[in-house]
Amino acid sequence: MFFNKSANGDVVFKGNYGGRVASYFSGICTDELYLISAECEARVGDVDKASLALNTLLEKRWQRNEYVPILQNDRNTLLEIVLLERRKQLLKRGLRWSDLRRLNKDSRFAKVLTREIEFDGNIETYELRPNDVQYTYPIPLAVIEQQAYEQNPI
Repeated sequence: MFFNKSANGDVVFKGNYGGRVASYFSGICTDELYLISAECEARVGDVDKASLALNTLLEKRWQRNEYVPILQNDRNTLLEIVLLERRKQLLKRGLRWSDLRRLNKDSRFAKVLTREIEFDGNIETYELRPNDVQYTYPIPLAVIEQQAYEQNPI
């Protein structure tokens, strides 16, 4: 639904809102609201409401009469399904960073991000561990000077 194959066989994202390649959406949308509702309900243990929110969204992603509803009575399994759907449905919306930061507080969903970058022929490996101070943006200097805030650790 969100991808096409290009003429050379590459898989490319097609889920923009403006019809142009660089026109990604950055506001809140109905799909995100359904996923927020499903996640909250799963976290408090109301699997019926969580399933209703999730299935209401997902049935719109399939052709009529082809969608098989997700029936899950275990709240933790349902939460995992909702978070996976959140990753798929909200691709290219600028939410993954805040989701990673938020989900790292729960050891079940904590992720270590690893990147290998080549500099002058040498490959450097970088890691961002859960709850690392690098998840926190620095406060702009103008704000610190104006309000006498202490800078976030860097």
